[in-house]
Amino acid sequence: MNKLPTKVALCLGVALLGSNVTYANNFYADGRTTGMGGTGVASGNYLAASFINPALLANSQPDDGFGLLLPSIGIRAVDSDETLSHINDLQDSYDGLHGQSTQDDIDEFAKNLNALSDAKPVSVEGSAGLAIALPFDAVSVALFSQSYLNLISMADVAHVDSNDWASIEQAYNDSTASIVGIGVMDVGVTFAKKFTFDEQSVSVGVSPKFQQLHSFYSKSALNDYKISDYDDVSTTENTFNIDLGLLYQWRDLSVGLSALNLISQDIETVEVLGQTHTYKVEPHIGVGFAYQLKYFTFAADADLNKQTRFASVSSDDTQFVRAGVEGNLFDWAQLRLGYEHDLEGNLEDSVTAGIGLSPFGVVHLDIAGSYANETQAAVGVNLSLTL
Repeated sequence: MNKLPTKVALCLGVALLGSNVTYANNFYADGRTTGMGGTGVASGNYLAASFINPALLANSQPDDGFGLLLPSIGIRAVDSDETLSHINDLQDSYDGLHGQSTQDDIDEFAKNLNALSDAKPVSVEGSAGLAIALPFDAVSVALFSQSYLNLISMADVAHVDSNDWASIEQAYNDSTASIVGIGVMDVGVTFAKKFTFDEQSVSVGVSPKFQQLHSFYSKSALNDYKISDYDDVSTTENTFNIDLGLLYQWRDLSVGLSALNLISQDIETVEVLGQTHTYKVEPHIGVGFAYQLKYFTFAADADLNKQTRFASVSSDDTQFVRAGVEGNLFDWAQLRLGYEHDLEGNLEDSVTAGIGLSPFGVVHLDIAGSYANETQAAVGVNLSLTL
């Protein structure tokens, strides 16, 4: 049985290390955000502002003078129908089939081929973020770089009704598998300002950014498929985008609104065997609520719009609602739990958990994981320094 295939995680590691693509705001994960169910629009700290809600940058403490996030990293892998396992099984068993093979072997091969014809795509997402923040009373400023990579692997297989080996072999030889991916590099600056009225405050933030879009497309016969060939053919486009954020606070309550990637962007892959794919970088509107005490935080977030990424893959759409809690042990250690649900139903509900270590309130190490089942999981980690 497939256990979140090793090949998926390995492919993502190769992709992130071997390419210069980086992050768009479709998937962001760090140790704190992941541990609290992906929440952060109203509860995130000021170092995460450039990735979640620019207005959070103005929400630092009076004694905060400098922050460095180096880095935040997140990975999510989904193979809900064990697609990679079926491909591997087919490749292995095909090499072993011959004229003397039993009918049971042939039937098993046809069964795996038919299972693959109905399988959902494999999805792998990864993010990485760097930030330097300078919280000032006048205007807080942060420099940031964000990284995002999304790979989708799909198989195009016709359903086989015959148990004749010649027909089955022909169907297998006619089958193809493809990998389509997007990488987006964001480099920008965040500005934020807090306005205080008695016990209430309103923070506003903006992040203008340079954006570079990369597309990848690879397609091959099923028997020659290798997920590591994802970047065989690529394209690159340069553009500009902008994020906006608001944060309202009254005593221990916070309400946040973020609007990321306000300028819609499309990037089309090159044509391979007569087919192309289009990826959409669309506005992402999110709202968040947080109740924050010194040693306890409760947060809830909701996406106000659906995120369509690969236009040709309907099972890639997402729209989340999330909730999470954090317990803080005297600012030295944190325990986090959370839950997230995809309203589109393309991802399974996930439970999350994480821990944080922050000795002397200066060095912060946060680690978390998200688990839905043996074919869908995510991890997030970040290291930061605040003075």
